[in-house]
Amino acid sequence: MEIIVCIKQVIEPESKLNIDPGTGLIEQRGLSYVLNPNDEFALEEALRIRDKLGQGRVTVLTLGPPRAKDTLVRCLAMGADEAVLIWDEALEGSDVHVTSLVLARAIGLLGYGLVLCGCEAWDDGQGCVGAGVAEGLDIPLITRVSRVELSPDRARATVLRHLERGDQAKVECLLPAVFAIAMRANRPRYPKLRHRLLAPKREIPTWDLKTTGLGEEEVGCLMRLEEVSYPRPRAKKVATPDSSLSPMERLSFFLTGGVTERAANLLDGSTPEAVSKVTEFLIEEGIIQREV
Repeated sequence: MEIIVCIKQVIEPESKLNIDPGTGLIEQRGLSYVLNPNDEFALEEALRIRDKLGQGRVTVLTLGPPRAKDTLVRCLAMGADEAVLIWDEALEGSDVHVTSLVLARAIGLLGYGLVLCGCEAWDDGQGCVGAGVAEGLDIPLITRVSRVELSPDRARATVLRHLERGDQAKVECLLPAVFAIAMRANRPRYPKLRHRLLAPKREIPTWDLKTTGLGEEEVGCLMRLEEVSYPRPRAKKVATPDSSLSPMERLSFFLTGGVTERAANLLDGSTPEAVSKVTEFLIEEGIIQREV
């Protein structure tokens, strides 16, 4: 089975970020880059599937500048069979739409039986590339996947999805499909020393737009990053007790942080009665108006 894993190189989470006051964007000098952690879990799941089948090939694919080859080398060291870098000057500043379009076209050229990716990238947190690739390939998409099991004929897959509040769902899906792997779905393997030494010597082809069959007029961005800013500091309120209060009252004031209890009205009765009471309250507060 041909398994494609879409990965992304992101800024190392512990890197110190500086914003260029002239452009309003993050300065690139002195930054270090790593494999997006969510994509590392996706790669591990692909390797696990291949190893269980005893055959197949795992190909990692990324759209990024030449420095992204370092991340592909790490993927090869982990056990990926092939790696492909997609880059063209026309792809500088690509948004989610363009990235999904280019990746889908490249995946179609490579051939695939299954496509995996991380749920989202750590740098932008959009989590849309998986959906865009599935749309471009016209195949099913399942998100927040923690485990993948293939049927004996490899025509179907049964996946385990993480839901809110710790709930899980088991879903069966026809293949090929795109699965967005959840964070901590599995424990990524540590590259063996032998593989780490051999990976940098592997040849990693670079595809340009011409290779994918796309023209520059087809990769126009729908979104553009205008500016990055630091979070604005919030002024904290300092609780100061009234000097006229007794020592016990002042101590109670400090223990509660100056927060006084608020009165609350509990509504009893049937749903229509509760709705009527809420409506009357909103009218009395001037939030809504009574129909004339």
